[in-house]
Amino acid sequence: MQPNYRIYATLLDSYFNYLNSDVIYERYYGWSENPPCTEDEFRQKQFQELIDRINRKPFDSEAADKGTAFNEVIDCMIENRKSETVQVEKVYKVIREGACDETGKPLYYDEVQTNEVIGLKATYNNRVFTFPISLCREFSGCLLYTSPSPRDRQKSRMPSSA
Repeated sequence: MQPNYRIYATLLDSYFNYLNSDVIYERYYGWSENPPCTEDEFRQKQFQELIDRINRKPFDSEAADKGTAFNEVIDCMIENRKSETVQVEKVYKVIREGACDETGKPLYYDEVQTNEVIGLKATYNNRVFTFPISLCREFSGCLLYTSPSPRDRQKSRMPSSA
């Protein structure tokens, strides 16, 4: 039986960073009079990060959380379901009406919330991300999923099965 391997982007990035640690060090710290570490220490850090990725050691990443939250929002839109892992709220357009002084500084204003949804606020791992509704609709409406043919009784299908 052939082994089944999964190569993750973070693993590839770590491997690339380890192989190119001297170039990366020179780019970011070569000009510095007081670098935070020596070139050998930097290479060792890159090696340890590679080992951690191979062993799938958990790490905290805002970018990873944002990607996870966005993917879940899109999946929920496509599957028309509520998320169990990400708290999602609609963000509505707000109109401000009021008066300004002669320099344009607001003296007072009232905020009126409209019914127009302009974004989705997603909370995941105690981090809050706001995604524009246009972007969410673009990704949820992409061609990965197609609506069923009137002659088919299937709910949805992948384009390759058409």
